[in-house]
Amino acid sequence: MVSAFAWEPSGSKFAFVHGESPRICVSFYKIGEEKISLMSRCPCLVFPFLPWLVFALTGNFDCELNQFHTTRFIETLEKKACNSLFWCPTGQFIVLAGLRNMNGVLEFIDTSDMTVMGGPHDHFSATDIEWDPTGRYVTSAVSAWGQKVSAKSSAGLMTTRNTAES
Repeated sequence: MVSAFAWEPSGSKFAFVHGESPRICVSFYKIGEEKISLMSRCPCLVFPFLPWLVFALTGNFDCELNQFHTTRFIETLEKKACNSLFWCPTGQFIVLAGLRNMNGVLEFIDTSDMTVMGGPHDHFSATDIEWDPTGRYVTSAVSAWGQKVSAKSSAGLMTTRNTAES
């Protein structure tokens, strides 16, 4: 079961969260520049579902040019405590976040070499994650309407600086 999907904002990668607890995995793929021709005329006229099927299996389908972009598997990260994905606006970095019922576990991944940056971080009961437009800072927050909180709870805001060099 796929529970989250996200495209890299400025690049050609995508990631998705799949599986069920406790075996949740995150897989990364890259859309290639090379294209493969399918047939001499557009198959969309005969089989309207074909572009969706082929896109799901191989990547991108360009109906006008009748070509598929190749998709390359990068890596699968196994046994991750996440249910949401947040790409850095400049690309390359992604936050794997276990929001709401996963108690705010945050993992920062550098997708250029698939390394975990500094191990998992915690922001207990986090409900929201947001990158600043430059990609230097990440903010996580606990919102009262997204999480049951009381006056004695530690609901709040946490900002982390992305110290990796791109």
